[in-house]
Amino acid sequence: MEAREPEDKVYISAEAVLPEEWEAGDSVEFSLGTQCEASGRFSLGYVPALPIKIGESRRWVKSHVVDITPESGKTTVADFCAERTGAVMGKLLALGTLNPDEEEKEPWHSNRRLFINVRPRGVVPEDKYNNYVPLVQKDGGFTLDCLPPGDYDFKATQHAMPPENACGRGTPFAKVEQSFSIAPDQTTPMDLGELLFEAIPLPQPGQAAAEIQGTALADDQAWKLSDERGAPVLLVFWTSWCAPCRAEIPLLKTLWQKYGESGRLRMVGLNLDFRIKNARKFLEKEKLPWPQVNIGAWSETNATTVAYGISGIPSVWLIDGNGTILESNIPEDTLAATLERHLP
Repeated sequence: MEAREPEDKVYISAEAVLPEEWEAGDSVEFSLGTQCEASGRFSLGYVPALPIKIGESRRWVKSHVVDITPESGKTTVADFCAERTGAVMGKLLALGTLNPDEEEKEPWHSNRRLFINVRPRGVVPEDKYNNYVPLVQKDGGFTLDCLPPGDYDFKATQHAMPPENACGRGTPFAKVEQSFSIAPDQTTPMDLGELLFEAIPLPQPGQAAAEIQGTALADDQAWKLSDERGAPVLLVFWTSWCAPCRAEIPLLKTLWQKYGESGRLRMVGLNLDFRIKNARKFLEKEKLPWPQVNIGAWSETNATTVAYGISGIPSVWLIDGNGTILESNIPEDTLAATLERHLP
């Protein structure tokens, strides 16, 4: 794969399919770190002898996934480049002026501030086994090799600096998309040239809040945001696996006691778990008194997260009784003061 320095750390992401006698249809994901040789070769130990989908972990997704079935006591070779001979390169041109302080703390091309991916044409984002993630340098230059012949869609989004206590990326504010093809006989990298990001329009305070629909986790009843008209509503986007989401719960409970119990404020948790059973199990333990609604798994194609620009959670929004956005992405440390200002 792409050129590496000896001793580079390679992170491998894998998903093993569990035997039916364990839990039918389920799987377990795990990540392992290993040293890379000058040739790019690496080795992993203590891998379960089960069918495994394995790829290099890049920007929180599996890249260049291959299928292997390790045998106990034997060495299994995973060749990410087998029959994948194509390559592409180019340069991303960041939108806006880069803040020196932010760049020193977390550069614009870091995982939490840049999403970049290449997928075969027609593959949906929910398909987590068909990703090819380029390696990006600080100047925006990127390379990606070991691509099989075919048609591809390239996408990158630029994100604001995310809060310290958040899962995921900052708010997306610019994107670039490009299509290209790899021919079977291609011998040199395809150069996409310079790719300029374009601004993404995002919802702002004073605008009408986009409709949200989901299913109540308590009773599976249909729910939509427009049903909450008549009183301000606090929307809290969360997942059961997000540690910062869990850490925010004590504050939310305090605010519920102060504003929610009296009816001055409605609160709705908007859950983004892929496995709804995990969300329900979490709620059984926490016993949150305000409604909780699943609005579909967090993904690039989730209509609500796209409309609201949700790339990091928890994300808290305040909507007035007429359905107008009052505040967006309210930080935890200013949430109490924000409600005090709007609900004196």
